[in-house]
Amino acid sequence: YYAKDSGRNNYRAYEPEMNRRVINHMLMDTALRDAMKNKEIYLVYQPLIDLKKSKVVGFEALMRWHSKVLGQVSPVDFIPLAEENGLILEMGEWALEEACAQIVKWQKKGLKNLSVAVNISGRQFRQTNLPDIVGRVLKKTGLQPKFLELELTESLLVDDVENVVDMMYALKDMGTRLVIDDFGTGYSSLSYLKQFPVDKLKIDRSFITEMASDQNDAAIARAIINLGHSLNLEVLAEGIENEFQRDFITLHGCDFAQGYLFKIPDTPDNIFEFLKGLPQSKIN
Repeated sequence: YYAKDSGRNNYRAYEPEMNRRVINHMLMDTALRDAMKNKEIYLVYQPLIDLKKSKVVGFEALMRWHSKVLGQVSPVDFIPLAEENGLILEMGEWALEEACAQIVKWQKKGLKNLSVAVNISGRQFRQTNLPDIVGRVLKKTGLQPKFLELELTESLLVDDVENVVDMMYALKDMGTRLVIDDFGTGYSSLSYLKQFPVDKLKIDRSFITEMASDQNDAAIARAIINLGHSLNLEVLAEGIENEFQRDFITLHGCDFAQGYLFKIPDTPDNIFEFLKGLPQSKIN
């Protein structure tokens, strides 16, 4: 199987590390199947900042897993596994409802215009009843559709474009907002982009991290901002960790940002304390 994963039609010599990887994969798969039942999966929230107004306008909901067996497991490890074994459907619907309910709680405490961004996995997006699921969650939680952003990775949008566009319009017609996540890292054609009814492009953090030392990354970030605005789309930069990065994207007209410079992803209680510590003028 390692040879197949390496491109097929070749061979690989056995190494003990292969066995360890398989065992770890099995342990994680077993633990993940119990994670939802044991309430080990939880959400953290990271503020989305309007750069022109220097205000918090919403949050991205991010899934985390603290396993009783494995400890804290990175999303980089467990999200692909959940996609593989199908658990992402249950986890994704739970995360969508949990995030919408949390924003409604904050809105009822006076933060009326906050929005929430929720990641939709490829497997979720391929469900024909996804609009029904989103509609049911919105009705149950009471969140207005305009305050929900659904983040779709660029790579999942290039398969079966006709059905993708139909699904996007179905979601858009409900009043939700659509965001292309990790923009610039996938393989989508610009001719596809003009067909997609999206509201926002999200510059992948890989172009932000090295922009101070890599002129190519800086040029790509500028180009994405200009492209987005040319198509009447908003643009958000993720992974902002220092003032240079913030000042650079602000100078070049980026609309929104998120990253450790503003706030690390945190639990709802800590986020609410963070919000209470801000002047009212800094919260939408």
